Amino acid sequence: MDQRICKSHRKYRTAIQAAVFLMAVFLFFAVKAKAEEKTLRIAINASGEVFPDLKKNMGILEEIASVEILWNESEERGSTADSIIYFVQDAIEQGVDGILLCPPNDQVLSVICRMCGEAQVYWGIYFRSIANDNIRLICENSPYYIGNVYEDEEENAYALAETILEKGYRKIALLSEAKWDTTCMAREEGINRALEEYPDAEIVAEGRDFRSEEDVASMTESILEAYPEVDCIYLVGSTVRNGAKIILDTIRETRGGEGVGLATIDFSQSLTEDFESGILKAAYGVPQFSIDAYYMAVAMVNQLKGYPLSEHAESYRVPGILVDSAALAEEISDATENPDHLYFTEEEVERLLLKWNNPTLDAAVFQDLIDENL
Repeated sequence: MDQRICKSHRKYRTAIQAAVFLMAVFLFFAVKAKAEEKTLRIAINASGEVFPDLKKNMGILEEIASVEILWNESEERGSTADSIIYFVQDAIEQGVDGILLCPPNDQVLSVICRMCGEAQVYWGIYFRSIANDNIRLICENSPYYIGNVYEDEEENAYALAETILEKGYRKIALLSEAKWDTTCMAREEGINRALEEYPDAEIVAEGRDFRSEEDVASMTESILEAYPEVDCIYLVGSTVRNGAKIILDTIRETRGGEGVGLATIDFSQSLTEDFESGILKAAYGVPQFSIDAYYMAVAMVNQLKGYPLSEHAESYRVPGILVDSAALAEEISDATENPDHLYFTEEEVERLLLKWNNPTLDAAVFQDLIDENL
């Protein structure tokens, strides 16, 4: 009798264990299915043709996370308030689930926030911070704004200016975006801080708001001809991807490559060669130029899949590095000059960047990953 009872208990226990196992399997596949149930669409205000490294890495994220990235191949690409509002409106009309953008200034954000809120579309910012406190609060109070990925523009520009001033350059020409561009405003604040420490140094010329390679060459040539005292051109910012290379070539053609140095924020795709020319003296940037947008896409994918990294909007800072020699440029050339460079391997994307696979992933952990991936 006792043996029969024991056997009965063993059968009962085995049945419970089997049920628990099946339930665990069911929950596992239910969670996976939730993450994979729909191909979500994310519009980004960037060109895959202009940023081939970003497109390649986004392609890996698309495949692993089952999302679709919609690129903006328009020539304007949000360089003005009107064009970026049109981009957002068009994306909403296409029925996208998320929008990633790089605004030209803060003022346009209150309109974008309202548009995305009314359409119930999540959105985030890359390459930019929101400087205006009132506008930042408006955005952060929206449940559809997930945050931004940015670089410390003022401190980076300050460090670069300090470097060229220490090298002895004193008559600076700035090439920058329009006065209302918030990123370049922050960078110029950093430059002016550095200049305050060198009373004999000054900005003697400015060129702004160029939109094409021809604009860059013409503006550089005009400054060099009109201001013979210029001994260094500081490229603060440009929507022309290879602007630094054009400036360098124009210096070579106009001054024979002598007597004028070049300093740039952001790295060109020919950084090593630029330093070897002897004209480029220093550059500050993120080795993977467009990785800010990628990080924002990762945050957006997790948000749309139901695994937000935070319950409120977050700001993620991407650290940069100062390069002042061809040797250092060569050391980081795979990241700066190779369009096939991977920000993360496929295995790392799946294991580290998707919260349904990595339950520990939150805003703090994500920032640590960003810091470690320099």
